[in-house]
Amino acid sequence: MEKLTKSQKWICGIVLTLGVISAVLGFVAESKRIKSTDIHIVDGECKYPASSALILGVVAALVLLLAQIIISVVGGCICCTPSPPGPHHASSASNRSIAVICLVACWITFLNAFALLMAGASLNNQRQEYMWFGGQCNVVKPLVFAGGALLALATVVLGLIFYLASSAAKAAANAARLQPGIALGQPAYGLPYTAYGPPPISQSYPYSHFPQYGHPASMPTSGPPPPFTPAFPTSSYPDVVTGYPKQDPPPPTQGNSV
Repeated sequence: MEKLTKSQKWICGIVLTLGVISAVLGFVAESKRIKSTDIHIVDGECKYPASSALILGVVAALVLLLAQIIISVVGGCICCTPSPPGPHHASSASNRSIAVICLVACWITFLNAFALLMAGASLNNQRQEYMWFGGQCNVVKPLVFAGGALLALATVVLGLIFYLASSAAKAAANAARLQPGIALGQPAYGLPYTAYGPPPISQSYPYSHFPQYGHPASMPTSGPPPPFTPAFPTSSYPDVVTGYPKQDPPPPTQGNSV
């Protein structure tokens, strides 16, 4: 697992502090609960003394609820995080599995801890009650608040593991998404021809720009090719050696000279 960031350290510290506070309040409520020796029986009625276990149990349950809300918000939806392909798949899949297991276990322990703390607090809010059959008064059973406190600690620990595993899975998914060399769009092959656009139109020149070549329709189909006629006289071009205009050679003489 990677090194924790500053924000992750703050979140872990806050959630862990809330869990410890809830557990401490639960253990204190266990020591302050009304016991059977504290009840006075008057004319067949159970007289309960005032106890601070009511307030302690309610506050412990509310603090645990706040810690669970923070864990759920910062952890996010782990099921919405896709498993990335490539080398990050194994680490992301393992972190995702750990996060899902801890999330389910965290909610189970939270519901049980919250129920125990609130049930113990409500049972300590009695002032007067008739005795049961057999001459017994209703009291909170031992280890109700203590069990809620232990489950509160388990809830916080499981919630922190879920948060860290979920953050690691999301970081692996983001790293795979930003990894260079992986095409994120759709491939271009396999698309219809219209998706590529029409081919470029080649530029054509009319035959009037080159009158010496003539039009293909006017050229003979058989016989020797016509003589080449330059477009410009050769005398107009200067000699590359002398720099003077070239002179056309004299025409050949016909017949014998006298």
